[in-house]
Amino acid sequence: MAGIPPFRVGQTEPAYAWVMANELGSSINFAIGTAFSMNIENAATLTTVQGAGSFDTSNMATGTVIYSWNATDSATPGTYNLYLGYVTPAGKQGYSKNVTWTVQPINRQT
Repeated sequence: MAGIPPFRVGQTEPAYAWVMANELGSSINFAIGTAFSMNIENAATLTTVQGAGSFDTSNMATGTVIYSWNATDSATPGTYNLYLGYVTPAGKQGYSKNVTWTVQPINRQT
């Protein structure tokens, strides 16, 4: 899974494709009805909020879930740890590995 490039405050593109795999590196085949959540943890305060974007689950049989950002996800500059949560129809719960994400002020020059 590639990293996420830095965003600017309010940015919503590009969407991010999470490719979920087990410990052996094989893709997880998610069942129809699996619920997903985007968890956004502020690295400085360790507080976590749920993302407000949406999920494209049309390829979840291959372990791929695409998250489309909402402007509230990137409303505050800072460094964040992101992880995808899921709950299967059978009640099994799991999480992705953390991905570091940075939101920069709009006027910051890089």
